[in-house]
Amino acid sequence: MNIRNLYRAYLTALILLLTQGTLGATVKLSDNLFILYGGGGKGANVGIIVSPSSLIVIDTMVSDSRDLLLKELSAISDKEVSLVLNTHDHFDHSGNNHYFSGKQVDIIRSIDFDGTSNKFIAFQGELVIKQNERIIKGYNVRSHSNSDILYHLPEDNAVFLGDIYTDEWYPSFFSGGIEGQVAAIEKALSLGDENTRYIPGHGKIASRDDLQRYSRLCVSWHDRIVALHKQGLSPSDMTKDQQLRKIRESFANEKTNRENFDRWFEKLVENTLNSHLSLSSSAH
Repeated sequence: MNIRNLYRAYLTALILLLTQGTLGATVKLSDNLFILYGGGGKGANVGIIVSPSSLIVIDTMVSDSRDLLLKELSAISDKEVSLVLNTHDHFDHSGNNHYFSGKQVDIIRSIDFDGTSNKFIAFQGELVIKQNERIIKGYNVRSHSNSDILYHLPEDNAVFLGDIYTDEWYPSFFSGGIEGQVAAIEKALSLGDENTRYIPGHGKIASRDDLQRYSRLCVSWHDRIVALHKQGLSPSDMTKDQQLRKIRESFANEKTNRENFDRWFEKLVENTLNSHLSLSSSAH
């Protein structure tokens, strides 16, 4: 299966996930950093940075959430948005890019971003953004998508993860495979310390321990699926494996929609396997 098709399949599952969670709650992390939580079908979590002269926004939810996003921005400050930072190109993170580009706002994104806008700055590797005394650092990784970017805010001791981590759904390292997933989390961990706040695209703020645990679980999930495949089991057969069932329970929490979680079990097993086989094939 084509990697792009894997993205589409995962995004369909993710929309189901987004019908759960806290809707439109804004949390203050510091005097200059706020989080607008997604959920309720509104799209991804949003980072809002208050700089001396303007606002900087990390991800822009789905397009239908424009009014909610603008309302929350105006409640925080009457300053204009000067910069949008995208963690990757999926529609639930970039749905209002066109609105902001129409307002002559620059949009920072990966060179591999799949989409268009009137005003954007694409980069590959690392990027340092300086606004007065504030520094924001961007790092390309490849895990959930080809266009993943980690954003590090040293002043606030915070790292924005995009979708390389969530606390309430299956792992989704469809672009970079398990190697890319582990490398992305290791990079995020290298940017922080024991007090760093890791902000995912979906779900609650994570700690260093949360990321380390998640990385171990992702490896267990991947390795068990590959092992079962080598035994000749189909994805449907794999869902009956007690060891894999135990691993997958570790990805759920009290906010997880159990009906959707159970219904998408086989599909996410299949997607993980197809990603592994596709990446293994391309490596030879």
